[in-house]
Parts: sequence; structure tokens; C-alpha cells
Amino acid sequence: MGAKVIELPVEAAEVEEPGGYARLVDEGILRRQREGLTPVVAASDVVISTAAVPGRAAPVLITADMLARMARGSVIVDVAADRGGNCAVTRQNETVVHGGVTVLGPTNLPSTVPIHASQMYGSNAMNFLSHL
Repeated sequence: MGAKVIELPVEAAEVEEPGGYARLVDEGILRRQREGLTPVVAASDVVISTAAVPGRAAPVLITADMLARMARGSVIVDVAADRGGNCAVTRQNETVVHGGVTVLGPTNLPSTVPIHASQMYGSNAMNFLSHL
């Protein structure tokens, strides 16, 4: 569908613990990440942010200024909303429209999977049985 993972110019040792988990970084690294993200976010119709640090607040990587540069109708899905969010305007379990950009702040996406899985299974079973 055209999605791309954004690689930012930071060393893994700067943002990861030895076990591979994210770690809290200083403001200088966050500033570099935001600078790298600004043109990418501005050119994107949909952004899915997932940056989270275990046991800590999520880093704010998408600022209100970045939202102002996005096209009206763009969408941000902030998967880190349960830890405060990666977007400056994220609110937990709410949909916020800021300057024409919709920001979704779901806090428990895995809990929504069983509903859809059950619906899909039921539909498949019904379609199969209707052919018997």
C-alpha cells in the first residue's frame, strides 16, 4: 500500500538498550529526530507512530508545527497514546482534529482484534456452510 519505515540519522546505541528495547534519550537526539521527521510528516497522508520506552512516557516526535505542515485530511494514528503519545496533540482514546489533521489516540489496539477475528471466522464458516 506504499507504506515506508522511516530511518532517522541516529545510531542504534543512542536509542536502544543492549537487549534491543528503546531507551530514554536526551533532548538533542529528540531534536535531531524531529528535524528528520519534519519533511517526511509534511509529505505524508497517513503517519503511524509507535515509539515507546518501557516504563516511561512516550517521546513527543510529532509537534503541532509538523501538523500545520500536513495536508488537510491527513491522519496520524498514535499507537503510543497509552504512554502519552508521540504527537503533541494526542489524547488517549480520543480523536482530535487539529488544523484539518485527524489524530487518533487508541490505547489498547490488541483488545480490538478478537472482535474482528470472530467476525471474520463467523463469515468464513457461514460462507462455507451455505455451499453445503
